[in-house]
Amino acid sequence: MSRTTPCTPHPVPANLPRLAGRIAVVLGSRGEAERLAPVLHQLDDAAVVVHTGEQHDRPLGADLLADLLAEWGVAAPVVALAAGGRNEGLRLGGMATALSGSFAGHRPAAVLVLGGSVSAAAGALAAHRNGIPLVHVGAGARSHERGEAAERRRTTVDRLADVLCAATPENVTQLIDEDHHPDRIVLTGSPVVESVARRLPSPARSTELIDALGLHRDRYVLATLDDARTTRNPVRLSAALHALGDAQDGGHPVVLALRPPGTRAAVVRHGLGPLLTRLRVLDAPDERSVLALARHAALLVTDSGALQEVATVLGRPHLVLRTSTELPESLGEFGELTAPGELAEAIRRHLGRIPEALDRLADVPSPFGDGLACERIAEVALAAASRGGAALPPRRALPDPGAAHTRRCEPVPTAVVDALISA
Repeated sequence: MSRTTPCTPHPVPANLPRLAGRIAVVLGSRGEAERLAPVLHQLDDAAVVVHTGEQHDRPLGADLLADLLAEWGVAAPVVALAAGGRNEGLRLGGMATALSGSFAGHRPAAVLVLGGSVSAAAGALAAHRNGIPLVHVGAGARSHERGEAAERRRTTVDRLADVLCAATPENVTQLIDEDHHPDRIVLTGSPVVESVARRLPSPARSTELIDALGLHRDRYVLATLDDARTTRNPVRLSAALHALGDAQDGGHPVVLALRPPGTRAAVVRHGLGPLLTRLRVLDAPDERSVLALARHAALLVTDSGALQEVATVLGRPHLVLRTSTELPESLGEFGELTAPGELAEAIRRHLGRIPEALDRLADVPSPFGDGLACERIAEVALAAASRGGAALPPRRALPDPGAAHTRRCEPVPTAVVDALISA
């Protein structure tokens, strides 16, 4: 069976007409689906999911996407547009072309994207080409690495966006420093807070998993190595695995969650397979299992931005195997950047502060919001969509509200909503 490429005509999705007059939520990866599901729930019938098929090593199939959305009671129709190809430039071009044609033929009231993925950039370009209001969730996040592809995409999407949903006050400041008009910026918080609260397994399930691995709460290390800058570099990958093995030998069990299958393939390709025998390896664990383990880990080690946010929600210290991060708010009290060659010493230093560090972080709120971001994001998305005069239904309340959702949502300032509608 041949792989679809950007040069291959894409079949026209049967439900493409559902785009017209609704908010097109463009996503292509598991991470995007997990974080946008609570926003989709808030938008309900006003939204249509546009699945680009971007992710290759952890494909987001139709069944998995439906399961992720079903957890939030979301039954939004899905328009599937195959991305095709592994080359980033070709993939972006193919996606933008397919999305632009779809939006031209069945014009959405607004387009919503998250972060700096290829899917987000393609959705932003297609919205801009068709003059459709664009809402960017996660606006203003910066690693300040200008040569980084994701950084270029983040700044480009911000420039194209009509509504900038910033997760933190620091993101707001960044956007203002870049001369974005304050009326376009809304401090919303991050959807990750709601996503973690909803997807975190029960205490019984967490205990069951920890016991099955022979672990003890607050006495083990959980590590993930997802970033291509780690997996494609045998020197960095070897240093990281050696440091994790040293921590295991030093009396602190280390669980390595190999989330993308490509990580194990990279370990084997670089001849580093024997280093895995020193660790407790979980192949392709589901997100709930990772959250269950993260909840009771003494320390998280990651090169993934997603787990940085999760660490702050769960109150766990973490080390980030990167030279920079677009989420600096997760550092400071919660974590620090470290090079692979310095990881072993950093692990020893942090584990030496347990349990005092865990007790302290238990009282530190996440810098990424109060668990009400999705309500705010839905409100401004509906306001942006109303610019085209579409009659969209109001957002609905979250099902089975937990403690984080029983508080009253601080409304988006009326002046901001008025500016979005009249712009």
